[in-house]
Amino acid sequence: MKAQASDIIAKAQHSLQDLEGTRWPADELVRYLNEAQRVLLLARPQENAVSVTFGPVVGARQALPDDAMVPLEVRCNTDGRMRALTRVDRYVLESVARDWASETPRDVVVHYMFSPLEPRVFYLYPPPSELCRVELTYCRYPDDVPVPSAPTADAVTGETTLDKKWEAPLLAYVLYRAWLKDAEAAGNAQLAAGYMAAFTAVVNPPQAG
Repeated sequence: MKAQASDIIAKAQHSLQDLEGTRWPADELVRYLNEAQRVLLLARPQENAVSVTFGPVVGARQALPDDAMVPLEVRCNTDGRMRALTRVDRYVLESVARDWASETPRDVVVHYMFSPLEPRVFYLYPPPSELCRVELTYCRYPDDVPVPSAPTADAVTGETTLDKKWEAPLLAYVLYRAWLKDAEAAGNAQLAAGYMAAFTAVVNPPQAG
């Protein structure tokens, strides 16, 4: 079940004591909610993962689909024996095969590489031919909640891309952004920091040990 946008905005306006949306209208809070989804998925990309059959261009360098936010893995070839791929670091491959990118294109690939320096690009080895097909898994950009035309929560429609279990951190992020709006007022910056801490504690908790 997806988290309902109207529930989150209603809870936000109740917490802000602004049920009529005078200071924080629903359209503003919905923009914060859409921002919250994208921020959360940067930390938890698996929460909106999709797997597709990807037809590479000929050559080692491949571009992610337009709707891809974060690459996750290239699982296997999709034809024949569906041979699995393994992820390797480019410097490891280049240490034993410096000319690997210019090798003859093949119908079946065995390795894939991601690089933080090129977040929308990945590489396949050996370079794929036009007949190659692989299963690509990535985090898709979340669908935006429609911006409402009235200032109250009952005008909000639609659901978030994320499961209902993420409703609390999404709400915390919305309240963080709302209080940040008046951060110069006494206590508001502290409230904003508290909500951001609550969001971070759930979405990206500290590692044990």
